[in-house]
Amino acid sequence: MAFQPTVAQRAYLYKIVLTLIPVLVILGVALPGDIDVYFALAAAVLGVPATGVALSNVSEGPKDL
Repeated sequence: MAFQPTVAQRAYLYKIVLTLIPVLVILGVALPGDIDVYFALAAAVLGVPATGVALSNVSEGPKDL
């Protein structure tokens, strides 16, 4: 069974990421210029379950001849 977070769970995870990344910059673990990359990575990872739901609801169109 795949991890399918609800909208509320994804919002909670986004809040954690938005809080954690600046802390990592302050601690010197991440560079300030890399923040956009980390936010994009988090959005991609958290958006994957939504993509799976979308793909599972695609109906087959007419078949090519």
